[in-house]
Amino acid sequence: MGLKLGRGSGYQFGNVTVYEDHWIGETVLQSTFTSQLLNLGSYSSVQSEEYSNIVNDVVLRDLLAYVSSKHSYLRDLPQRQPQKMNSIEFVDLEQLQPDVLVHAVLRVIDITVLTEALYSYRGQKQRKVMLTVEQVQGQHYVLVLWGPGAAWYPQLQRKKDYIWEFKYLFVQRNDILESLELHTTFWSSCECLFDDDIRAITFKAKFQKSMPSFVKMSDLATHLEDKHSGVILIKAQILELVIPIPAAQKIALNARSSLRSIFSSLPDIVYTGCAKCGLELETDKNKIYKQCYSCLPFTLKKLYYR
Repeated sequence: MGLKLGRGSGYQFGNVTVYEDHWIGETVLQSTFTSQLLNLGSYSSVQSEEYSNIVNDVVLRDLLAYVSSKHSYLRDLPQRQPQKMNSIEFVDLEQLQPDVLVHAVLRVIDITVLTEALYSYRGQKQRKVMLTVEQVQGQHYVLVLWGPGAAWYPQLQRKKDYIWEFKYLFVQRNDILESLELHTTFWSSCECLFDDDIRAITFKAKFQKSMPSFVKMSDLATHLEDKHSGVILIKAQILELVIPIPAAQKIALNARSSLRSIFSSLPDIVYTGCAKCGLELETDKNKIYKQCYSCLPFTLKKLYYR
């Protein structure tokens, strides 16, 4: 059984409830504390006989027939390699791949609690907690704490700048920033490593070897006056973000901008399009993006700046 959901795979859900979403106007299935999920594997490789003692054979055959007639392009999707709990590996952040579970030894650099980014967990509103982590000094990545992982915040805050071991993190692509992020799962765990721990010693030996610095520090005004060409690294605080768009003169976002005004400006700044050709995708009456028929069976979406 695979540990993550994927497009083109079959699943059996147990102990779910029916929920009427009056805002969108549709009926949806909602998980409960006792919900169960069985990953049947890729559509192209599902064999009804294999799960005959677990899944109703008639129902599974009907599902496969429906998918074959209505969504035949799913058969051409590449098969995903399933992961097992006892085969998860420790990774270097520079070698991350999306949609896989990983273990990682990381140094926690900073912790941010997003007060406006709320989500529901066990009936309670919970704030999104984001860690800035690194292995190689100066190469920062994002680790998002979800659900039970958010309870780690106090101990992480007390031992910031320490080396931690995180297990069962999910690698997810951030389409807006076009980068890979780490996200906690219900299996995730963390452990602070003491300096004499062999894992901490190995981490420092591998990623944080002392090297002489050849970086010259100066201010931005000095660089602007220089007549040299090249690449510079700037550490600065952004006061305002001004985005020119065709429909208006400009959009200006700063610390005084409300979350509502930022959200209302997004359609003028970005759009969701086909990840292959860039065509802007429309939505149907259920607010689901339509497919780019010229690029089928390729169905990935991506955010683009206008």
